[in-house]
Amino acid sequence: MKFDLRPPGGNITWLSLIWLVLGCLFVAAFVQGLPATWPWFCASTFVIAVSAGLWFRRPWARWAGFVVAAALLGLRISGLFRHGITLSQSLRLFFNLWYFWALWEWDLRKDESTDSDNDDAPMISLVQLLREPR
Repeated sequence: MKFDLRPPGGNITWLSLIWLVLGCLFVAAFVQGLPATWPWFCASTFVIAVSAGLWFRRPWARWAGFVVAAALLGLRISGLFRHGITLSQSLRLFFNLWYFWALWEWDLRKDESTDSDNDDAPMISLVQLLREPR
């Protein structure tokens, strides 16, 4: 398994960085004792793992990202029904929809083909024909 440290490019780079920062903030809040529940800690470590998977262009990370985005979207929609439409709820809903769009439009096969483009290049060689061996 080859790990490439270069950024994946496009929206996936931003999505990976945002999820990494949010996951680290949730873990730090758990360590300080703010949300003293294990489900928050498990969810934040899952988000960090998905962020790393997105950065390294792993196919499983796309589907795990959809699960995280769907859970967050459910929270946002329930928040709209409980608190009404506010600017902060609308912005959160917009960012959740952006998560879905970024994951949906990500062409993982294109990322894999750019890594192997150099392998498919034709070999160019120079042959010297001599009358006698060297």
